[in-house]
Amino acid sequence: MGPIGQVLFLATQQLNLPPRVSCHLQMMAAYSCLI
Repeated sequence: MGPIGQVLFLATQQLNLPPRVSCHLQMMAAYSCLI
């Protein structure tokens, strides 16, 4: 997981989003790191 993914991961934990939403954001972050 790249730095963007780590930042999003921490941000989703801070915002206390539903697990499904944070998981979706993490997958998007991981995908953006692959591009």
